[in-house]
Amino acid sequence: MDEYKKFFEQRDRQRPRLEDVQVDMAVPVEERQKKRKGRRTSRRRRFLMFLLTLILLIAGSGGLFYAHTHDMLNIEEIQVSGNVHYETGQIVEMAGAVTGQRLLTEDTGAMEEALLRAPYIKAATVSKRLPHTLKITVIEREEAYAVSLAGSYVLIDQDAYTLRKANSSGDLIVIEDFFPEKGVRLGETYQAENQAFLDTKPQISAFMA
Repeated sequence: MDEYKKFFEQRDRQRPRLEDVQVDMAVPVEERQKKRKGRRTSRRRRFLMFLLTLILLIAGSGGLFYAHTHDMLNIEEIQVSGNVHYETGQIVEMAGAVTGQRLLTEDTGAMEEALLRAPYIKAATVSKRLPHTLKITVIEREEAYAVSLAGSYVLIDQDAYTLRKANSSGDLIVIEDFFPEKGVRLGETYQAENQAFLDTKPQISAFMA
């Protein structure tokens, strides 16, 4: 009997008593329900935000596709600024810009490269102005000297960059006896047999003073 008694006493000691089970009764039922409702609201809000973002992305992609494939954003105006030597029409033609083309699909980088191949163009920027305008801005080189070559002249800028051939020197300072090494190449630095003298602007200016 003693063994059975000890067995039941030990079992009772191991069994958790009611007072040992901690139930958080201090938190009212209403507050617990409010917390659960708040968590559900938060999940619902995150889902709605995700859904709204997805809708906006789809709408934006559709709008870009429509703009690329329809005439809504065609080029209607081409603005040119900074040109002095070249006329506006020449700048537009050299850039390859055409009205009626889709503005968003135009390759402005290729247009800038095309413009920089012109001898007088030192810098060029082509930008798009929604909804219908293409803007071209150039910086041109200025004629500074005329190199005399057997009755004709090669006009160069301050950096000895070859701009064009001419029959007259105009009002430019004339540089004599600087014959080219391998012929005159427009759009390149003038290379002469005694090139050392032409390498820097201060030397040219000092020679002409």
